[in-house]
Amino acid sequence: MGPVRPTPDGCTVQVRLQPGAKRSAILRVDDEAVRIHVTARPIEGAANEALLRFLARDVLGLSLASVTLIRGQTHRDKVVAVRASADTVLAALTRQAADGPA
Repeated sequence: MGPVRPTPDGCTVQVRLQPGAKRSAILRVDDEAVRIHVTARPIEGAANEALLRFLARDVLGLSLASVTLIRGQTHRDKVVAVRASADTVLAALTRQAADGPA
């Protein structure tokens, strides 16, 4: 089924997050999750905020209100709800992963 699943309001994305990286980037999209690195440290929700900002603005070109963390607030495995079609989100994630770190 993959890491992006359609929902009535858009889709959900399974994420494996690595905080404290040199740069924010999508490493790869595999069958289980989208592997994402962010520069923020996991202190007081900073890495979660950085993840949502990175996905919304840099990867998907959406407003920050269009992405919501629905599971995994204190764990590296997360589920993010996105108000966009699953096909659009998967295409953007795959394209960003193929382009490599900016």
